[in-house]
Amino acid sequence: MTASKGPDLSLELPAPWGSPPTPILPRWYLERHATAALPQKLRGLLDPPQGELRVLADLADLWICRSDRLTKDEHHALINFIVGLNEPSHDLLVIPAGTPAERILRLPLKVRTLNCIRRALHANGLDPTEPITVGHLMAQINFGITSLIDVMCVGESAVDCGFFLAPAVPTNEIFSAPEAKTVASADPKAPVRRAASEGLAVVLAVAAEMGSSRSLAEVLEADLGELVSVLGLAEGFEKIALVDLID
Repeated sequence: MTASKGPDLSLELPAPWGSPPTPILPRWYLERHATAALPQKLRGLLDPPQGELRVLADLADLWICRSDRLTKDEHHALINFIVGLNEPSHDLLVIPAGTPAERILRLPLKVRTLNCIRRALHANGLDPTEPITVGHLMAQINFGITSLIDVMCVGESAVDCGFFLAPAVPTNEIFSAPEAKTVASADPKAPVRRAASEGLAVVLAVAAEMGSSRSLAEVLEADLGELVSVLGLAEGFEKIALVDLID
């Protein structure tokens, strides 16, 4: 019997999320939220006369018409938009079973994403010999929706280019792991709190980059309202009730 062939070590790494040809969003989002209207900041990702993007499904072919990576502002706008959408089910497969840990850690992920995964692998919080699902990843400390999209997009690109082996039984659910353990949240307010946390994290990151505030107090006193408006977060924050953020 011939031994199964592992991933080709000579293959190039997939591109980071936000750079072609790595998908700008996971296929699950492009299919499940295809008709979701894009906010104004995302409709201008293409230069005229190529036309304006209108719904989320239009992002699927972005790299056909655009060759440069997303700017920091465009990336922030994309994250803010995704935070307001329903998340994938916890049993959706992200990393195929049997993917070597060293291969996972070579992915061009964001620093926060990679640190979370590295800690989880070293602490046996993630088992690469088994399918790694959305639920497994979201159960890790400091792993939020931004990190999830990062891994899903780069992971899909890794399979497409052969850096990861494709699942043995591909399905229409992108990658599916019906046998994988589902990690259920004991807190029904967790999704709302996570959305608020992700949005505020973006605000604080931008404030730090601008250098206009040196402490959380200064952000709250001077910059918070303006940054929320400029980053297009106001509409999403209006949907979050304060009672859902406290016990």
